[in-house]
Amino acid sequence: MRIVAVALLAAIVVGVLSELVVFRPLRTSSPLAKLVASLGILLVLQATMLGLVFVVLATASDMAYALTASAIRGPLMRSAALPFFQRYVAGSVYVALGVLAAATGQRTRRSAA
Repeated sequence: MRIVAVALLAAIVVGVLSELVVFRPLRTSSPLAKLVASLGILLVLQATMLGLVFVVLATASDMAYALTASAIRGPLMRSAALPFFQRYVAGSVYVALGVLAAATGQRTRRSAA
C-alpha cells in the first residue's frame, strides 16, 4: 500500500511540474508545438524510468552474485578438491578459450592484384 501511495505522489509531482514548466508557457501556441512538447515529455519520462529500472535490476543482480559468492567461499576454501579445480579446470578453460579464439579469428582479405 505504501508503494502505491509513493507512486501516486510521484505521478502528481510529475504532472504538476510538466504543467508548470512545459504546458503553461505553451497555452497560446499552436497545436503542433503542444504535441511536440508532450511527446518530448513522454520520451524523457520513459528514458528516465527505463534507466531507473535498469539500475535497480543491475544492483539486485550484482548483490545476488556477491551474496552467493560469499556464501560458498567458506566451503570452497575448506575443500580438499580446491587445488585440483584451480589447476586443471582453470587450465582446461584457458586452453579451450585459446582454441576457440584461434578457430574463430579474424580473417584477412586478399587484395586483388
